[in-house]
Amino acid sequence: MLKQIIKTILPAGTWEKLKERKNNFVISQVCRLAPGFIFLDGWDKRKKYIVEQSEYFSQANQDHFLDNFIFDRKQNGFFLDIGGNAPIKINNTYFFEKYRNWNGLAFEPMSELNSKWKLSRKTECLQVALGDENSQVEFCQYENDYMSGFSDDVDYNGKIKKTYKVQVKKLSDVLAERKIFHVDFMSLDVEFPD
Repeated sequence: MLKQIIKTILPAGTWEKLKERKNNFVISQVCRLAPGFIFLDGWDKRKKYIVEQSEYFSQANQDHFLDNFIFDRKQNGFFLDIGGNAPIKINNTYFFEKYRNWNGLAFEPMSELNSKWKLSRKTECLQVALGDENSQVEFCQYENDYMSGFSDDVDYNGKIKKTYKVQVKKLSDVLAERKIFHVDFMSLDVEFPD
């Protein structure tokens, strides 16, 4: 995911140069163009293999990165998982719940996936979407569940399986109702039009 973000914000070809050369000039250009970007020196295939054989679950090792470089193996944190999708496979918060005793709140408007959350996670998962006003929207569920969302204007090379109404709530209202005043980590995984 981080690679995709960097590819999006960097000029064409910069990511490839970074992969090829990994020299200080390219790294300085990345840091100049993406303030706050952290380059992990020494991330090689051997280390990636170790991560892949561990108990991390994210699609691109985001949970490994956060656990080791941001949260320093913090116990008892709190997360929000917005657009949670699958509760375990390629999930950014499951590791923290399972191994670091974190609590959280998830949001997944897709009915089948929301049911899976209830069966496999201790984290409560609300079947709502988040927006800037309380309302309802038409939700388009594609055959490829990972690309489902509010818009049928985008062609995800798949067919719409079904559409249904989903309640939209303001995040600030949900947090206030539940008296949530501190969040350590927010995982946001929604499709572009959403």
